[in-house]
Amino acid sequence: MKRDWKIHIVPDETTGLLSGHTHGLDKWGSLEIEINLHLRPEILGQYLNLIAEKIVKGLMVEDGERVMGIFDCPIYFFKTKSVQSEDEVLRVIVPDEEMRFPWDNDCSESYREQIEPKHILRRKDIYYERD
Repeated sequence: MKRDWKIHIVPDETTGLLSGHTHGLDKWGSLEIEINLHLRPEILGQYLNLIAEKIVKGLMVEDGERVMGIFDCPIYFFKTKSVQSEDEVLRVIVPDEEMRFPWDNDCSESYREQIEPKHILRRKDIYYERD
């Protein structure tokens, strides 16, 4: 598949957190996607490209939606403002090594940083409704 989107990765020099996002998915009817994690830049880029490929092939996601089948674990999408701009994006939330999400009590601290506090509360509501 020809990749006609771009990946932009920006490090936070204070925390070491990487913020990666796409440019060009709007051509496919999607908001741009963003991931904020302590990962190596090449891994973050691979994650963004895998998700972008699914979007280009027709995956449409909603705010707060849980998605299986991209990785070997579920991921969530939240519509929010980008950490890099005022643009609205779909923030991708991935679980830690123990499959815990930021709204789970024992989630690794570095994985908690990928989500804003307002999403933790909203996600708990969705989580309990769906189980």
